[in-house]
Amino acid sequence: MSGKTGIPIRVLSFVPFTGIWPHAVAEAQLLKLLGDGEFDRYVLTCGRGLHSFCTVMESRGMSAASSPRLREATCDRCCRDAGLVARNTLSTHHDLAEFALEQDEKWIESQIADVERNSYLELEVDGFPIGRIAAYETLIKFKKTSSDLSEAEFMHYKETLCNCLATYTAGSRALAAIKPSVVLVYSPQYGVPGVLASLAQANGCKVIFVEGSSNIAERYSSVRLWNWAKFGLVNPGLDVWEDRPVRDWSREVDRALNHVEELSASRSFSVYSAKARGDSARSHFGIEAGVPIILAALSSYDEAYSAAVIGGFPESKFRSHVFVDQFAWIGNLIAWARRHPDACLVVRLHPRDFANKREGHVAEQSERWGAVLTDLPANVLVDHPSEAFPLHDLLGDVSVLTTGWSATAIEAMLEGIPVVTYDQCLPSYPPEIHSSGESAHEYFANLEQALLLGRSSAHRQRALEWLTFNYVEGTVRTGGRVRDRGPRMTVRVRSLFIAAIERLLPGLVHRFDLAMPVDHRDRVKLRKFVQGGYGSLFEVEATRDSGQTPKGTGL
Repeated sequence: MSGKTGIPIRVLSFVPFTGIWPHAVAEAQLLKLLGDGEFDRYVLTCGRGLHSFCTVMESRGMSAASSPRLREATCDRCCRDAGLVARNTLSTHHDLAEFALEQDEKWIESQIADVERNSYLELEVDGFPIGRIAAYETLIKFKKTSSDLSEAEFMHYKETLCNCLATYTAGSRALAAIKPSVVLVYSPQYGVPGVLASLAQANGCKVIFVEGSSNIAERYSSVRLWNWAKFGLVNPGLDVWEDRPVRDWSREVDRALNHVEELSASRSFSVYSAKARGDSARSHFGIEAGVPIILAALSSYDEAYSAAVIGGFPESKFRSHVFVDQFAWIGNLIAWARRHPDACLVVRLHPRDFANKREGHVAEQSERWGAVLTDLPANVLVDHPSEAFPLHDLLGDVSVLTTGWSATAIEAMLEGIPVVTYDQCLPSYPPEIHSSGESAHEYFANLEQALLLGRSSAHRQRALEWLTFNYVEGTVRTGGRVRDRGPRMTVRVRSLFIAAIERLLPGLVHRFDLAMPVDHRDRVKLRKFVQGGYGSLFEVEATRDSGQTPKGTGL
């Protein structure tokens, strides 16, 4: 597998934050799966190029005001890990710091001094929208639904912008020196990776989005990959789902079921709901037996807004033409409930909008819900995150789930519950597996129809088909760290033990992680994707059955 001239394809993996070890391991394993000979492998790391303050430091609870000793120790650990990754993958190793020039610092200072709080998104350098690229993590961190920043939020933004500008100057020179054809970037929606991704695109490189699987059970042992320029943050599986080839995936369905089990157990940091307890939702909320329950699950708007600001989402993925926003949707849904007193509407506020186990900030939109959810009819109830009532238990009594784009829809379908969304453009799951539409009239008609149809095993079947398709076709298995391997019960016990050791001897654990053999089952798929003109892994898989036209998964 090489270019038309027989010259090996030069692949660069940008790993600026090796201190976020699970991500660094995934990138190292991708390079090992590619192999040498047909690919020339390069690694570009930080090398103290972002030493003032960086994402690794923030992930460890530090701030720009933390002591220089602590920040320097973090840089030391990152540099050691960067060397481990490069040596283990037999890659040519470069650092951003190698390409930094003395005059860069003054130029960066001048750019930072000129940026203003009311126009920071408009900052461009040589046509590159660095102001927007740098905004994502500040908007996400503070759960913003507008570009208005407080003074403290603006200070955080400027710290990120400083690193983005440093990446721009050094990264431009690095790309000119390395001359890659393909660049792997983990989470290019964030500032520093995003700048390098934009520079690489401008240089004609194929930039590949890399992130851990959305399957919680495989988050660190398989990765999603797709063409960043083509898809941004939109799952490319949506494009090919309807015309997917026939495949017998019955042996792979356990991969989806493992994800479902992790959701219910609520062990992952990415699961907001409490662990299932087997409680009755009717008893908890005082809903009479026989009264159908409609659960309206709200979505976290700030994530969609942030994605749209950097161009990772099209406007249609976060701004609906059916209801202008979720407040309008819930307002109309409450009005509908007033006219249907025989049904009970439960509005479940999104846990991310409030301080929770994962984030300490409160979202801007949380303040508006108080005004919307007042003077409610007797058949409209509010499920506030402070009640910590498990979603899994709530679904045990729900008749219909309705949402804008929340992933709780998949959980509901797996329970056999019909799902209705109000705009088919919003969700990151196909409209073919649930009820959706393009107008308010169609939405309420679908809602009333779903109440009549009730639960069905067909809903579970469609959800499992989508999850299995997504997790099998759209990922590459890499193997993960030592703690990610083996039977799932063993993994949980081993993970606690290894985490304790890693705090004392991180270098030893990291060496073991890199010494583990990679999972070769998806190697051919990875190599074809990197070498070919494919937009996603889904397209690679589709070419295997290009002669087949029937739809279905064979589950």
